[in-house]
Amino acid sequence: MKTLHFILFGYLLVGFHPIVNAQDSLSVDQISQKIVGHWAGSGWSRTPDGNQVTFNQTEDIYTKLDGKILVINGLGRDQTTNEKVFEAFGIINYDAIQNKLVMNAYTLEGRHTLANFELTPEGFDWWFDAGNGTVKYKAKISADTWIEEGYYSPDNENWYPFFSMELKKKS
Repeated sequence: MKTLHFILFGYLLVGFHPIVNAQDSLSVDQISQKIVGHWAGSGWSRTPDGNQVTFNQTEDIYTKLDGKILVINGLGRDQTTNEKVFEAFGIINYDAIQNKLVMNAYTLEGRHTLANFELTPEGFDWWFDAGNGTVKYKAKISADTWIEEGYYSPDNENWYPFFSMELKKKS
């Protein structure tokens, strides 16, 4: 009976989720070549009540499943108290059904979003509907520098900065 359950589970995985082949993962490969490694630096974010928080940030980036997914593990600590102010975990993968890259992002507070993810000549953009507007991040990546800025728009016309970080590649 356990064998039957295992076979049925396998069938469900294969039957409802297309298998991503090497060609499909080329877009993940393009960004992973630039970004895989350990990054560290600093940044700031604006809280909903308007206060600005400065933090030290690390990002550990690696691939899994033979390069088909890119994992981003970020941690921010208050520059004054060293308290954790931010922790997030992201998985970027090629979605064969939608024929595009997507990012599943998770936060320490238990929030999750399925974000749009797009490669740009400078790096990447990712964005999602926040219920009362749109949140968008724009990242510029060079050989040793990662600059990312976050914006919020209530109407997709007026954009307000609320986040910025600059990291250096450490390994």
